[in-house]
Amino acid sequence: MKIDRQSNYSIYKNILLAFLLTFSTLTFAQDDEWAAGLRLGDPTGLTLKKYDGDHAWQLNIGRSKWFYGDGWYNNRFNDWYGDGKYNYADYQYIGFKRSLPLAIQLHYLINNEITEWDLDGEGRLFWYYGFGIQFNYLSYVYDYRYKNPGDPAWYYADSERVYDIDFGADVVIGSEFIFSEIPLSVFLELNLFMEAFDDPFWIRGQGGVGARYHF
Repeated sequence: MKIDRQSNYSIYKNILLAFLLTFSTLTFAQDDEWAAGLRLGDPTGLTLKKYDGDHAWQLNIGRSKWFYGDGWYNNRFNDWYGDGKYNYADYQYIGFKRSLPLAIQLHYLINNEITEWDLDGEGRLFWYYGFGIQFNYLSYVYDYRYKNPGDPAWYYADSERVYDIDFGADVVIGSEFIFSEIPLSVFLELNLFMEAFDDPFWIRGQGGVGARYHF
């Protein structure tokens, strides 16, 4: 993925605000069944779902990029330095400090009840599919040292903040069991995320499991 510079931060903040405004416009105007709970996976965090007949709106907010180890940040230092075009005589990478990666997903889902299985009145089982949008945000700081041309002294930089912001489309499929006797459901889902910004057509898989309380 490409690395965005701090000058683009305000642009993507506006995208995030538009993202949340879209969800509130599409859902809060109607009085239907709601469910809220916790999700484990990518992202890990809170999940909110609004049911409306055979379709639903789903919002997931939480920690993303669980499997990005130190190597992911280390390997991108040279790309970031090259994009900056600093033209130092020499430089050496020292390390990084990162913020908490954040992901927000908004999905429109089509629900299909599975009636072939006898569940003895314990609940209702559904499979669903849908599509939506996703926003990812991460910032981190690179520490390194460098030499200016004609100067043998090392100088240290420890506040070079980088913003890595992704926005794109999701395709999702999953299954959900809604209990009959208690206002609770459990779910499992998978999705493919394709970036539109900042690395168009880059695709990665995500998924999660969780539970929601219905109200």
